Amino acid sequence: MYYKIFKLINKTKLLTPFNYKYFFIIWIANLFANIGMWAQSVASAWIVTTYHASPFIVAMIQVSTAMPLVIFSIISGVLADNYDRRNLMLISITIECLVNILITIMSFLNCITPYFLLVSILGVSMGASFTVPAWQSAVNEQVPPSKLSYAVLLNGVNYNVARAIGPALGGIMINYIGPSYVFLFNFFCYIGIIFSLWQWRRDINKNNVEPERIFEGIITALKFIKHSSVIRYIMIRSFYFSFSASTIFALLPLIAHHHNNNVYGYMLGALGLGAILGSIFVYKLRKLMGVSGLISFSSLIISLILLTIGYYNNICLLFIIIILIGIFWMAVIASCNSSIHILIPYWIKARALALYQTALYAGIAFGSLLWGRLADIIDINCTFILSGILLILISIMLINTQLPEFSSNKFCRNDDAYIDFYKPSFIFNHERGGSIIVSIEYQIKDKDILEFINTVQLIRKLRLRNGAYIWYIYRDIKKKEIWKEIYLVKNWLQHKRMLDRLTIYDKLILNKLINLLNNPPIMKHGVIFNN
Repeated sequence: MYYKIFKLINKTKLLTPFNYKYFFIIWIANLFANIGMWAQSVASAWIVTTYHASPFIVAMIQVSTAMPLVIFSIISGVLADNYDRRNLMLISITIECLVNILITIMSFLNCITPYFLLVSILGVSMGASFTVPAWQSAVNEQVPPSKLSYAVLLNGVNYNVARAIGPALGGIMINYIGPSYVFLFNFFCYIGIIFSLWQWRRDINKNNVEPERIFEGIITALKFIKHSSVIRYIMIRSFYFSFSASTIFALLPLIAHHHNNNVYGYMLGALGLGAILGSIFVYKLRKLMGVSGLISFSSLIISLILLTIGYYNNICLLFIIIILIGIFWMAVIASCNSSIHILIPYWIKARALALYQTALYAGIAFGSLLWGRLADIIDINCTFILSGILLILISIMLINTQLPEFSSNKFCRNDDAYIDFYKPSFIFNHERGGSIIVSIEYQIKDKDILEFINTVQLIRKLRLRNGAYIWYIYRDIKKKEIWKEIYLVKNWLQHKRMLDRLTIYDKLILNKLINLLNNPPIMKHGVIFNN
């Protein structure tokens, strides 16, 4: 059976990223770190439920885990896009490691309480919030673009293999040697990932311009959301999906606590097993339905599963259902994650991943808060039914929204795009002050006007997304074949960044416009005059 599964995985070319040394080393180290993390999550949940905490306090574990990822992800995305991702990951993982040492010591001293644990989980998650965007965007530096979608999926498999092994291992350790040793085990699992990142030697692409400040980077990311339907769609879908489906993670410890110590670990293991199976079939399902179709279909299946959990509490049926949740949860998360890696330009990828993580974990945090409170007021079964109904309604409402299908190569850096052309010969405001106006004159034949208008609308999005803050297109009154594109940029430094941010796909759009022209475009630059 296992040989057949391996052959099936091999046919999908899923394992090809393992041919790249640093991806393989970091992947293995990350597997052990994830196993330790999942083992610790079982120990944490067991300690909280052992103190007979209310459903609301149990659900607060998910809130403590998710909230820092909501608050700090965008800042960490800016740092990951502009500075050394390896160093950022090393610092943040070391912080996580130090907090885990504190949890371990307090546990061995029998001083650990649910409230101390919640605060500690919050501290670990703060470190993770600076790790995740850098970690996910660093995949681009470990494998070539053609292997990127496989590498993203393998990272998802890593997480879910750990989810299959870690909770079961954690449950066994709690049963035989106690939760303190689970926390100690998690600490040792962190050592491998720190060592592998320390050994990684990145091939760093030299930036042609200086990095953005944090506030500038956040504003750029918010502007990008405004002018990119792809990231808006993914954020909306991931938020509503995780908000509705977060009942699974928030309330599963309460269902498991009615049974022996190992059941919660086995349940999380079943979830991980389902996700591994999902990773095998996700490409076939994606080819069959498309990315958007697969997200909608998987959301509907999970909503029906939530309704089933609300009506039936049979333990054997529950394990089968949890495996199905893992399959379709993986389908949604892998589809959203791969879409960002493939459809978002290289220069803002970490911030886009951070925004996606913000939406995903905001859904988990606020959903866990709501469902935990509802379970306190009514009961667990009714809460599952309500979350299932909500997910059905949301899936139907968003069923017509579509993601484009592109190759990741189109959004790589266009190496010949950057031109460090002349600065003005006269003295003007320093690079962080003084607006720049760019005027481009086009000469268009009457027969090409409709195609020109359609193309120039794409260019409008391109300019505003890459750094312009005002954009207009004008037609000359006397010479109707003359059109002028005018846009304003905050300063000369931002103008240079715009040139550096051009991707191969951007260049294709610009070339399409140039092919419509009678004569080469006439470009002029001006700087604001301050008396």
